Amino acid sequence: MKPADLAILFLLAAIWAASFLLARVVTPVLGTFPQVEGRLLLAGLILLVYLRWIRGRLEFSARWFEYLVLGATNAAIPFTLIAFSVLHINASMATILNALAPLFSALIAALWLRERFTLGQVLGLQLGVVGVGILVGWSPVALSPMVLLAIGAGILAALCFGFSTVFARRYSKGAPLATVTGQMLFGAVLLAAPAMATLPPAPPSPGILGMFLLLALVATALGNLLFFHLINSAGPTQAGSVGFLIPAFGLLWGYVFLGEPITWSLFAGMVLILLSVALVNRVFIRSATFR
Repeated sequence: MKPADLAILFLLAAIWAASFLLARVVTPVLGTFPQVEGRLLLAGLILLVYLRWIRGRLEFSARWFEYLVLGATNAAIPFTLIAFSVLHINASMATILNALAPLFSALIAALWLRERFTLGQVLGLQLGVVGVGILVGWSPVALSPMVLLAIGAGILAALCFGFSTVFARRYSKGAPLATVTGQMLFGAVLLAAPAMATLPPAPPSPGILGMFLLLALVATALGNLLFFHLINSAGPTQAGSVGFLIPAFGLLWGYVFLGEPITWSLFAGMVLILLSVALVNRVFIRSATFR
């Protein structure tokens, strides 16, 4: 990977990890559905303008079902689940749970696409279960029913991301930038009714509004543009490695900006989950082959 691409990789991981902190701050004020609706709609419109600027197009008539499924499973549903989860658990824990997405992706591919599992991948799945057990069982947050529900929401969000990855690999044939733009806009359509029904009673303060704009414009719109730049410049495998950096930045940002403690269980759970993802997705085998 070129030095410029490596710098963008770390920048993207930092931005996407910060999105969990921003969601944790703005969601109690804006509400879960309005926050996610506004984020998807604003980011989708920005990406649409950029897509038209580079003379791309949505291919709506041919790809509307793809956009609908991905808008639900890769945007509306998981973003809403994450917004709910960060109301009750640490943002750093939420980023670690989100790292389960590639693990679910490999598991769904094995069940749906009949991809074979190796012994190393089975070991990886077991490590993932242990990692989640440590993360939850020794959580720095008291395990009330609502906290357990929030943890489940975070895991379900990762499952949605995992499913959408396999679905896109199986059915998505068009330009990736058009795909993510379409899914953002369709996700906003799906959440329009619940968002309108749960609007906050008062306008947000300038500070909250500023953080929301960072969430929508930087973390979502710019983040996706950076990700597609990495795919084109360094390849999808190298770009996908951003998932291994996000939890570390999540721990760092949570500690620095929100005062969230970095406990041994958070760190150990993160290490085991990332090792699990690496084994299940055969990262070590790919690295050895590349060398």
